[in-house]
Amino acid sequence: MQNITTLTHLFIEQAREIYDAEVQQLEVIKEILPKINSPELKQLVTHHIDQIKLQKERLEKVFAEEDELSSGEQNQVMAALIKELIEIMNRSADSKVRDAGLIGSLQQIKHFEMAAYGTLCAFAKTLKKIEEANALHHNLEEEKGMDAQLSHLARNTINKEALSTLIL
Repeated sequence: MQNITTLTHLFIEQAREIYDAEVQQLEVIKEILPKINSPELKQLVTHHIDQIKLQKERLEKVFAEEDELSSGEQNQVMAALIKELIEIMNRSADSKVRDAGLIGSLQQIKHFEMAAYGTLCAFAKTLKKIEEANALHHNLEEEKGMDAQLSHLARNTINKEALSTLIL
């Protein structure tokens, strides 16, 4: 691993990290989709799969503009968040409680991604990379939207259903 010596290099390295995060997230979401109980949550997560694919495409365009490859090291933060998500999913005995836990885990992932995309947008603007900044801002707004939808669903439905679960 070489030293990071310029803002451009830092920009590319962090773009690679969020790209890997999207790849990891896409894999795990496809894996857990059948375990989701709530039809509304399943629909939202299914829609987000399409968003992740578009976000990856936008990131690939950033790499193409920079004449760089998307490959890098595994994003350890996303790996840890995914490990936690899988553990919650596997340890939740009730499907309604599992859905509530999934929303919490997904929101942790969304908040990490919002921080990463926000930082990348700021770097791109500073570097006067307007097209890249716009693409990254689009990804950021999608993550914010998903987070808001997850919050709404949790507040209005999922958490209330999980509350009604009784263990005998």
